Amino acid sequence: MTEEYGASLKGELLIVGLTGVHPSFAAMTLHILMAREILILEMTFLMPLTLITSIQRFRQSYQIG
Repeated sequence: MTEEYGASLKGELLIVGLTGVHPSFAAMTLHILMAREILILEMTFLMPLTLITSIQRFRQSYQIG
């Protein structure tokens, strides 16, 4: 497993665990954020509250999850 893949997987699991979204939605969200350079690959176990809130609002507005 490469470091980049490991960081990406850890990020997806954090998004799933903290927001309760479906894993495929978490993966899509993470890749969009990384493509826009909003999220750094060196993720810690504490995600910014603004990111969690924005994902939850997105879920509610599109009724995803």
